[in-house]
Amino acid sequence: MTAPDTATRPLPPDVEQAEAAIVEHYPRLVRLAYLVLPPSLGRNRRVLTAHSLAQRALPRGRRATDAAAVQGGVPAQRGGLGGPESGYAYVRLRVLRSALEAGVPLTFKALPLRGQLPALLPQVWGLRLFPRAGGAEELALDQWLATLNGPGRAA
Repeated sequence: MTAPDTATRPLPPDVEQAEAAIVEHYPRLVRLAYLVLPPSLGRNRRVLTAHSLAQRALPRGRRATDAAAVQGGVPAQRGGLGGPESGYAYVRLRVLRSALEAGVPLTFKALPLRGQLPALLPQVWGLRLFPRAGGAEELALDQWLATLNGPGRAA
């Protein structure tokens, strides 16, 4: 029997598929992380942290040949795992989890999680770091999201 969480969790795609998903959906991933991060960080810190979390979302050294070994030596079903959306779903889940972890306050008893560590400066060139300025609707949305907790902002 499997837990409900493991039944819906996407398996890590190979690195090339995840890289393609990050390149294709990078602005969307950064915006998602920006909205989920707590507003108490301030706008500049949230933007830098969102870029950092999107860049850290790659799986670590995963290849298509490693997936069979993870599943107990049984090859995956054809067409069930390797679509282009599986890479984006995995990367989106990693960005969302790290953004939620970054919003949890640090305690002295536990070691910090990876998302709670200070964000390194993003490794991008020629990219506008701040999200586009919306209008009054964007400001109202940011103020409304500031009243919610992390899972509420993620939903």
